Amino acid sequence: MITEQDIETLASLARIDLSTDEKNALRLDLESILNYISQLKEASAELPVEQDLGLVKNVWREDGTPHLTGLHTEKLLAQMVKQKDNFMVVKKILANDNNA
Repeated sequence: MITEQDIETLASLARIDLSTDEKNALRLDLESILNYISQLKEASAELPVEQDLGLVKNVWREDGTPHLTGLHTEKLLAQMVKQKDNFMVVKKILANDNNA
């Protein structure tokens, strides 16, 4: 059982202030989580039995011979708004933030 002191210690470590209602809700949530974890510990750790379903090939399409590298590059680049050095130029969406 999780005590109110446990919740206050966790809140202190996390540097957050919790109201009495929030403490009670958090205690109930943590008890539910720990109860679920205890159920998982009781679950069987045996590996599942391997089943042969008879699928030995791609069922969606036949695998064919791959095309040569660069075969469609010119066609793809011709459709791009911007290109540079045989590459597509796209908007940068990821930042390299070393301060995080």
